[in-house]
Amino acid sequence: MFYPPSIAIDASSNGTFSLDLYQEYINQYGSPTVGSAGAPAAIPTYGRTDLYYYVTYADPTVFDTGSMTIDANGNLSYTVQAQPADYNALINVVFVVK
Repeated sequence: MFYPPSIAIDASSNGTFSLDLYQEYINQYGSPTVGSAGAPAAIPTYGRTDLYYYVTYADPTVFDTGSMTIDANGNLSYTVQAQPADYNALINVVFVVK
């Protein structure tokens, strides 16, 4: 099990949206901003179908958690039902290696 990189989710308007969690993981782990001396340019990653995807928490005042889904390829579908009071809302995602 591991946490994917932090991802900004726009919750400025209501509606149903999708986000490719796997692609966000590849984008950030595949092209880190900086690494230590001698480190490879990219962090080793798993294949899309090598992982299970979970949302362990989503702010229920902002997201309709009852309609949230993730397909086997890591595509998250979510509905924003209200904007966060302080411009911040939490969603925690975990990847589990099969």
